Formats: sequence, structure tokens, C-alpha cells
Amino acid sequence: IAHHERDAVGSRVQIPAYAGMTWVCCGNDGRGIFGVDAAYIARGSGTGNEASLTFNRRRCTLHARNSMRVCSMARMNEFRLQKFTRREFREAREAGMFDAAVVATGSIEQHLEHLAFEQDIASSARIAEMAAERLYPRVVLAVPINVGIAEHHMHSVGTLTVKPSTWLAVVFDTVETLMRHGIDKVLILNGHGGNRRPIYGVIGQWQMYFKRERGDVDLRFHNYWDVLTPEIVNAIQSQPGFPSHAREFETSMAMHLFPENVRVDDIPFSDDDGASAATAEKGRRLTEKIVEGVVRIMEDMTAGRPDTSPTPSLNIPKG
Repeated sequence: IAHHERDAVGSRVQIPAYAGMTWVCCGNDGRGIFGVDAAYIARGSGTGNEASLTFNRRRCTLHARNSMRVCSMARMNEFRLQKFTRREFREAREAGMFDAAVVATGSIEQHLEHLAFEQDIASSARIAEMAAERLYPRVVLAVPINVGIAEHHMHSVGTLTVKPSTWLAVVFDTVETLMRHGIDKVLILNGHGGNRRPIYGVIGQWQMYFKRERGDVDLRFHNYWDVLTPEIVNAIQSQPGFPSHAREFETSMAMHLFPENVRVDDIPFSDDDGASAATAEKGRRLTEKIVEGVVRIMEDMTAGRPDTSPTPSLNIPKG
């Protein structure tokens, strides 16, 4: 952490700045906090503290009024929980950052002959990462919960599964630890269909429990595809249906997000020929719509707006 102290009204200090660096500025009363990217000019807010930062390619000029401390985070725009030291994250929280968190859930399971086992968790984790990056410094990305409920895929060697009670306990405890640290807005972003029914049965109870125990909290569960509509998907895909299983939707997403996980030559050997219509461009367009939707959900959470999404159980397809 680099600290620069200036007490005189109208004082100016020049400090190194690089593209993508964020500066956290806080006055002597701990307020007046803001983050700035290298392309912006920002003005702090808070009692008796005001500052503006002007960036060029290599230098930053700070104009300060009253006592202002400027701290550069050790990691530029870092939002992944596991990458912080305890000091870095403690000081980020003290500066008013990361009031919300996103936890990705998914599965390690077979995805026909042409997609990697990690398809579900890799998709939700990457979507969560992209959304948290756009919402910096409001949202921290927790580590993903990789293994899910996948007994129905155990016919394929290599699939990993846990009992529903085990999975629910891990998810609950992860959420609870975040809230115990004062991060009282948590989105569970799911990427695996087999996780839905168990959590739909308890999420309402969890929400009531946390509100009773911790007060004004906001816990939500969404599958990453919940933000899409058939109209959006059908305008991009050549075949209907999403998220399906290793068909056009998931294969397109994988071609865009992690093409190394797609065995294109093995698509003809898969049980489902829908994957043959997949393209990376379709995956890019789908991903952008999904990330926009997840960002809207988290913006509502950080702004204190209520959840207006449909009742989750209504999103379970028949069959």
C-alpha cells in the first residue's frame, strides 16, 4: 500500500499511475471514498473532503482539500477474494469497498464427448468474474463451489457428486461466513441444473434466517441463464432450448469463454447433434446478454432494490 499525506488546502501531489490502476482516497474521518480508473477524472464525496485526480499515461495529479490520504491497492482493481492478503482485504473493507459478494456454484460432470467436465462451474464462475469486474469496487468474487449434485451423471466415469445435504451445507456456510464479515449482500450464481431443486426448497428459509439473525441482508439465488428469455436466445441460436446439456447453447458458450475445453472433432460422436450448430460468435453474444443481466441483478442488490425476478421454482423446465 502506498500512502501520500497532504494537509494543506489546495495542495497537489504527483504519484505514479498506470492504466487500470484504482486509487482509493479517504479523508481523515474515513469518508470521502472513491475509486478511479486511469481513464477518468473523479471527485470525492464526504464531509469536508474533496479531491480530483487527473491521469495521463504515467502520472497522476491530485488536488486535495483538507486532510486526504491516498492509497493505491497492492493489486490493481483486484476483486477476487483469494488474491488478497488479510491486510489488503481488511483495508479495502474499511475503505467501504465490497459490500456485496457473488459465489459461483456448478458441477464437475460429463458433457458428452466434446466438452470438458468443468463446463457448468467454469461457465458460472466466468460469468460471476466478468460481472464482479464490471462492478468493482462494490462486489467481491468469492471462490467457486466446484462440485455439485450430479448423481444422474454418475453413469460416466469421472463425474463427481455430493449428497444434496452436503452441498447445501457448504453453500449455506459459505454465505454465512461472508455475512459474518459484514458482506450482507450475497448472490449465489449457479451453473448446474442438478443444484436447483434442493436449493429452491430451502432458499426462502435461509433468507428468513439471515434477516432474523443479521438484520438487513439480501441473499439471492439465480442460475446464470435466468436472465435470458426465449426471445433473446432464439434470436442468437439456430435451435431452440437453453441451457440444455452440451448442445448449441453450452457449446457456443464454451467456444467463446474457454475454447481449449471444446473438442470440435468429437462433436459428431456426441449423443446430441445440436452442438454442431454452435459457434464462438453465438457464445460471445449470449455471454454479453448474460453478463448484462447478472450485473443488473447485483446493481439492484447494491442499491437496496427488491428482487423482482420470478419465483425460482417456476423456472424449472418440465421433463
